[in-house]
Amino acid sequence: ERALNESLEKKRKELALKSIHRCSIKNYGNTEEMLNDALSAVTDFMGMETAFFGKISNSSVKIEYCAGCGKNFAAGGVFAVEDIFYPDAVKAAIPLFIADTTQDSEWKEHPIHRRFGFSSYIGIPISIKGELYGIFGICSTSTQKYDEFTLEITRLFAEKIESEIERKIIQSELLEAKTLSSMSRIAATIAH
Repeated sequence: ERALNESLEKKRKELALKSIHRCSIKNYGNTEEMLNDALSAVTDFMGMETAFFGKISNSSVKIEYCAGCGKNFAAGGVFAVEDIFYPDAVKAAIPLFIADTTQDSEWKEHPIHRRFGFSSYIGIPISIKGELYGIFGICSTSTQKYDEFTLEITRLFAEKIESEIERKIIQSELLEAKTLSSMSRIAATIAH
């Protein structure tokens, strides 16, 4: 049985490394495709049902991308930050790893457990250009055990998500700058 468990653990780690590698080298058509693939890969290798990215705006979080989400917690949903994270942890950009919300006095009353039924939770703040931008979260209705490998792979996925969102923002800013430049040239031509 021990040899079987070690073999399963080795396969899980190989899957995780292959998943992060695939997300790093694959040429995606767009940001949405990459993020959805990354979120699905995270749920697969961790054995957790739900992974999401939510954009923070003021005191709310809008779920923009979600893998394995149900009707109560889905893409497009808007929640108060305190319903899916701790505001103090968000401000400090501290990742949260809660293996069993039912055994943690602070988390068993938290909406992530009470309202959504999640018993395990990982939440990692995502910063863009030094500013807090959103939350990468992974949740499960069953308790989990997090080893150092799992935590490190989760951080790598968070970095990949962060870099993809930053790339999308920079691309959008460049397009806007080109459009303004073209409009300025047209206006200058018309003025002469």
